Amino acid sequence: MMPTPPTDRTDPATLAAAEGLAALGRGDTALARAKFVEAGDILLRDIAGAYKHSDKTLLRFLAATQYYKGGEYRRALELAKKIEARVLPQKTRGLLPQFLRDVEFRAAVDYQTRMKQTFAHLWLSNQHRQVLDLLKDHPYVYEPGPLAFLRKGLCEELGHWRAAAIFYAMILSTVPEDNDLMVFAASCPLRLPSEGKLPEAWDYARHLLELAPNGVTYMVASIVTFFRASRLQGVERLQRHREQIGYFDEAWRAYRALPDSRQRNEEMRLVMSACFDAASLGLMRLGDDRKALTLAEEAIKFDPSAPGPLSTRGMLTYPAEQAVRDFRQASKSPTEGYIPFYYLAHHAFMHGQFREAIALCEQALERRPGRPITAQLHGWIAVCRDSLGADRGEVDRLFQRALEIDANNEQVGENYRIFKETTSTAPTTRASQWNTKIVKDDVEPDLVSWLAEHLVGTNRAKSHAETLLAS
Repeated sequence: MMPTPPTDRTDPATLAAAEGLAALGRGDTALARAKFVEAGDILLRDIAGAYKHSDKTLLRFLAATQYYKGGEYRRALELAKKIEARVLPQKTRGLLPQFLRDVEFRAAVDYQTRMKQTFAHLWLSNQHRQVLDLLKDHPYVYEPGPLAFLRKGLCEELGHWRAAAIFYAMILSTVPEDNDLMVFAASCPLRLPSEGKLPEAWDYARHLLELAPNGVTYMVASIVTFFRASRLQGVERLQRHREQIGYFDEAWRAYRALPDSRQRNEEMRLVMSACFDAASLGLMRLGDDRKALTLAEEAIKFDPSAPGPLSTRGMLTYPAEQAVRDFRQASKSPTEGYIPFYYLAHHAFMHGQFREAIALCEQALERRPGRPITAQLHGWIAVCRDSLGADRGEVDRLFQRALEIDANNEQVGENYRIFKETTSTAPTTRASQWNTKIVKDDVEPDLVSWLAEHLVGTNRAKSHAETLLAS
């Protein structure tokens, strides 16, 4: 920012300028512009009451400075050209040449175009810190709403979660009826866990909830809290799931209070569907299968095409035939995770369909489940290959692979022990001894499937930012 001529004034102009500076610090460029212009107008009026030519000249410089700070660059330039440097106080005179260069640059017809090209180049070069710093120095290139949107995205890239939440709240204050901008809050915090940044996801989610509580931010808090619970055990896990259900209740209440046009927003419904899915599983882990099943049924009514609630209902009713039908239906979705394939693999194994079970295990593995399930699936492939009469060396290697993934996996370890201890028995005899129990607590919605859904919002948010930067 350009140097400011010194002043000892304590009049209304100084107060208005201070209010403008404070507004600018909060990112409220509309108020900042108004306050700086107010300060400039006051100083301009004061010129008429000044007696000395030097006082008039200094007031003119101060007024030009306030117009400059308020983005009124042409008015600032008009005044600056009337300033006689030789009349200014010695300590102020040296500031005028740089001020003139700065204000002439910003008053140019192509100023905004040139700055937007610079911003776009830096953004595409991933120089996010430089863009953010330049936006602070050139705060009026964009209107307040688009500026807040750009700053939110930049702060997300830099991991400044509270600042990003502040700008998100500012966006909603300028365009409260915009579906897309409201739902964009979900894309980043729901992406972070898949990048191994669960603490960061919660840090962002809690700031969003504090500064902009709405249906989407409650959905985000509920989903992220589910994943936080998944990393815990015992009493701590149960407490987190209770918090998750509390956030879900608020999210569902807020969603139903939205206008129909918002409720029909496709991406809003995707996030709500994911929230339903996580809440059903949270209730299941809390031991409330009846309520979990009721919620899963409600989720299916909410979005019959969503695969997640079908898988959840299947988990709650397996091994009933309806559960198998639910898993088969869910497995047809291109965004579904490993859960239906995992259960269908178990169903095939239990019915002696070992080749089909292997194929389903491989489909589940392609969807990258967590470590316990990945090891278990490799272990299931080992027992299926053994049941098909494969060479013992091959089966041994398959077990070793499973144990490399999760050395403490009790099921894999038990089945490997059975395999090693029954060298003289036929595979058909061993088949009845295998431990193929499903541990529901190890099963959680696949982050990859949710990411595939919500990257739509992420990509559109980035595309929207790039368009704003260059337009």
